[in-house]
Amino acid sequence: MSDPLLNLVTSIAGNLAPRVIEASGRRLKKLLVGSEKEQAIKRCLEAGLTAMLNSVTWEDKEERNHVDTLFREFFKEEDVAPALAALIKGNELDREELRTIFEEVGYDPQTLPGIDFDRAVAAYEVGFIDQAVQEKELQGIIQTEQLLNILRTHREHLKESKTHTELLQRIETILENIERSARRIVREHQEAEKEEETLKNA
Repeated sequence: MSDPLLNLVTSIAGNLAPRVIEASGRRLKKLLVGSEKEQAIKRCLEAGLTAMLNSVTWEDKEERNHVDTLFREFFKEEDVAPALAALIKGNELDREELRTIFEEVGYDPQTLPGIDFDRAVAAYEVGFIDQAVQEKELQGIIQTEQLLNILRTHREHLKESKTHTELLQRIETILENIERSARRIVREHQEAEKEEETLKNA
C-alpha cells in the first residue's frame, strides 16, 4: 500500500470506527466495548477501505486528489456510518443508499469513469469480511455465517456476469481458506474425542 493511500485509509478508519460502533445498535455496541474489540473493528474498516480504494483508477494527480477528497467527504457524511454498520449485523450493504450519498457529495460517473461504485462497494464488503472472520475478538459477536453468505452471493453474481475476475478470485480464496480451517477444526475435535475415548478404555 502506498503512503498516500495508507494515510487516507488510516485517517478515514480512525474517524469512522467509533461512529460505526455507535450506529451498530445497543446490543452490539455493548458487546464491542473495549479497546481490543474497537481496534478489531478499525482493522476491518481499514481492510474494506483499502480494497475499495484499490478498485478505483484515475488519470493524473489532479484526478487522484479529487478522488481522495470525494471519499473523505463521503465517509464524513452522517448517514454513512449507520449504512456501513449493516455488515457488523451480518447484512449486505445498501448500495442504493450509499450511491445516493456518494452522488450528493459530488460523484459523477461521467467525469470520474475510474470509479465503478458497485464494484467499489463489493470490494469493500469483501475486504471487511475477509478481515472480520480472522479477528478473534469479534468471534461470537459478528454474524460470521451471514457474512460468508454475502461472499457466496457475490461469487455467484460475478460468475454469471463474468466480470471483475480479480475480485472473484479473492472471494474464492477467502472461502477456500475458511472451509479448510473449518475442516481442520472438525478433524482436531474428532481426534481429541478419540484420544479421550482411548484413555477412558485404557
